[in-house]
Amino acid sequence: MFQVEPYVKSYLTREYQNDAEAYGVKVEKAQGALYRAIGVHHLKPVENNGLHNVFLMVVDDQGKAIRGIPVGWDWIGRHPDQHAVPVALDKPDTEPMGNIPMGQGQTVTVWVAGAGPSDRVSGLSTTHPDEAAGNTLYHHSFLVVWRAGGASPYTEPTALDLDGLLYELMNAAEAIENAREMILHVRLDGAAYNAPVSG
Repeated sequence: MFQVEPYVKSYLTREYQNDAEAYGVKVEKAQGALYRAIGVHHLKPVENNGLHNVFLMVVDDQGKAIRGIPVGWDWIGRHPDQHAVPVALDKPDTEPMGNIPMGQGQTVTVWVAGAGPSDRVSGLSTTHPDEAAGNTLYHHSFLVVWRAGGASPYTEPTALDLDGLLYELMNAAEAIENAREMILHVRLDGAAYNAPVSG
């Protein structure tokens, strides 16, 4: 298996490297992306060894793998009965976190399917001419690395947040009680107004 760490380190130093542009691969930046596609690499013949995969990494600012976030994917011309199940990033640290095997003729797009916007990488395909043993027609592979950044989609409430929430709940409870009393008075007044006159 090829070494991922040198590429990750390089991408953390200078984001949005893409040596696969000549193969039609594009990084589509998302506004306010929580997951930025900081690097795309077309595997060299000696790295690929005849594979046809998209290798996937999601890392933090230090380059440490972030697990538990799936990667979504799709391909041009996918039929409704063809499923693109999100890929779990659960491989050992000695290899890329996950991968998608590409079929002949597929042109694949990938993104991080987390709780926030993600850059997409499109145009991933194996339909490229022979280069050398390891990279031949229908046997090309790519590495895509995302960096998680920006505001976290979820933060633990602080004591101040909880006090504010309690205050809002108390106000809401008081408003509900006031509304209940108003409804009760309207009903009582209406019942008294509509009551038959005695005598």
